[in-house]
Amino acid sequence: MTTTPPATAPAQLRRACAVIDEALADGPPRRIEDLLGLAAELRAHLDMLLPAAEQHLNTLWRGDPLWYSRRTTLDDIPRLLEAGLGDGLKSATRHVRDLACACRKLLGWLGDASEPADAAALRAGG
Repeated sequence: MTTTPPATAPAQLRRACAVIDEALADGPPRRIEDLLGLAAELRAHLDMLLPAAEQHLNTLWRGDPLWYSRRTTLDDIPRLLEAGLGDGLKSATRHVRDLACACRKLLGWLGDASEPADAAALRAGG
């Protein structure tokens, strides 16, 4: 499964999708240096996406199960960002995959056609 931005997406969003796809790609184990680079880029993308995701969450009804699910996801992301890659290659790979999945999830929320205008602003680069 790939993360495909619209053709009119800004370069920053296209880059985020490319990094997510690279992080989630199957294949031989990566070098730790590669994982460090991917983790840094994914953290930067999450930092960019979190404010818009919080705004999105504020548009949902708080009694809705969707709100609770997304609130839990957003509450988990700071812990994910604070965590290191771990002691070995396997833990580093798992952590990078977790960061990529969190990015993909937030992009999915913000890319939904039923989302408010702040999502459109993020996709437009602002």
